[in-house]
Amino acid sequence: MKRSRPKGKLLAIGGNEHSSLEPLDFVQENNPEFISEEILKRMIEECRDGKNSLIGIITTSSSSPMRTAADFRDVFHELGCHRTEILDIRSKDEANKTQNLRLLEKLDAVFITGGDQVRIGDYLCNSEFNRMLVEKYMNEDFLIAGTSSGAMALADYMISRGSAMEGFYMGEVEISRGLSFIKNVIIDTHFDSRGRFGRLTQAACKQKATGVGIGDDTAILITPEQELHVIGSGIVTIIDIKEIIDSNLDSVPDGVPFRVKNLIVHILSRDDVYKIKDLFPVYKQEEVIV
Repeated sequence: MKRSRPKGKLLAIGGNEHSSLEPLDFVQENNPEFISEEILKRMIEECRDGKNSLIGIITTSSSSPMRTAADFRDVFHELGCHRTEILDIRSKDEANKTQNLRLLEKLDAVFITGGDQVRIGDYLCNSEFNRMLVEKYMNEDFLIAGTSSGAMALADYMISRGSAMEGFYMGEVEISRGLSFIKNVIIDTHFDSRGRFGRLTQAACKQKATGVGIGDDTAILITPEQELHVIGSGIVTIIDIKEIIDSNLDSVPDGVPFRVKNLIVHILSRDDVYKIKDLFPVYKQEEVIV
């Protein structure tokens, strides 16, 4: 029986999550609240059997799948999780193969690596593999994690093309179907470092969805209660379109800057919570120094 509310969890990572394989970058070195390997450790904690969980590493979007799989397998092993399987699906036929579906059935969690999200759309969307993932997410304590393009693909729709410089120009952002674990949300990653506010704004307004921009080494955990919890050293930007009072998005021709008035923007950081259904943030309580 299908449930109206999922039993599983989503972990969308903005990319460049810190791991033992990567040196600290300038921002991490100078952030007094930086926590080493925070996001990937939290991912393992959220898996239903913790370090004993069987995690499937999906490398479909990667241009170097074997290297990517080996790197993440090493990272998970160093964090104490030694049960991993690789799923490098490169066609719809492979996504429908009984062998891959049987393996998916055994998994406690999946981790979708970064690369090109168009490959995810071409090979996984609307496949039997996608359908089974949705069923597991809805009916089991199952974790679906993705980083960079793997995070962008988690929602009903995803940005498939659009540079930061062109984001404020109509028609320069393309949207395609995602894996459909969550509706009425559209996700962008590497959000601050690559200046993607314009393209996420256009995408959110086009889809009439809440835009979620996730910074590097930052993640959102979406719980069964549809609460978005911020993890990591950076920020999450929420673009809320519900109070827009004027926009020319429906009439402006391609190549022309668009206009939006009364857009609501929230900036969240570690431990903040955003209630997706109610569209308002709950900030962490800070000690007030007098």
